[in-house]
Amino acid sequence: MAVECDSGTRTELLSYSDEKEQLDPRSSVPFLGDVALSDDEATGYAEVPRGCGIAIQPLVAGKLTDFGSKITVDGKKFNISGGDHDCGAVAWVRSPVVSDDRLFFLVAPDSLGKLPVQTSDALEGFSWQLVLWDLRVDSARSVAKIPGIADLAASPDGQTVIAAIHSRGEASGVWTVDVASGQMSQVVAGKEAYHPSFSPDGRGFVYADNLSRLRFGSTPTK
Repeated sequence: MAVECDSGTRTELLSYSDEKEQLDPRSSVPFLGDVALSDDEATGYAEVPRGCGIAIQPLVAGKLTDFGSKITVDGKKFNISGGDHDCGAVAWVRSPVVSDDRLFFLVAPDSLGKLPVQTSDALEGFSWQLVLWDLRVDSARSVAKIPGIADLAASPDGQTVIAAIHSRGEASGVWTVDVASGQMSQVVAGKEAYHPSFSPDGRGFVYADNLSRLRFGSTPTK
């Protein structure tokens, strides 16, 4: 869990142990958005604000770092670690999700050269893509175009991604994305959906409806 401290100027990442029945500190950073943990409770990827916009940075042993190189998606090269000054090579990215050695995230390629932005209307105007970055071979590809700003979750087998969309318009709701084909299906319509999570067997999911209540659903059978 993440806890805001010092009037929101510091975030503490904590883990809870059933065995110890206590909370253990894992990381202390200025701010955390979504966090996707991989090997242990202090290693993974974090959504963080930078001077140029929202970025994704590696979280290694509780410390935020930068990716060593840019990635290329659909012929466009950009830095997903963000930056505070040189915004020309930075795209707006969000919603990291880890499945095995693969990182899923959302990117707005058309935000290149347009950052920073000051209003939510500008974000609504960008086109969003679901990207799969295979960290084992350092290869990234676009899986599907997402019709709005969303939070993501990956199924335990990594074959399906849920996009919980909270943009304005008919696209709001919960969508499933087949990672292999990119085919999308809207399984919940007319809701401002946030923070999805799969059940351990991958057949069900939960999401936050308008940040006010939890709702449950099931994924389409194949």
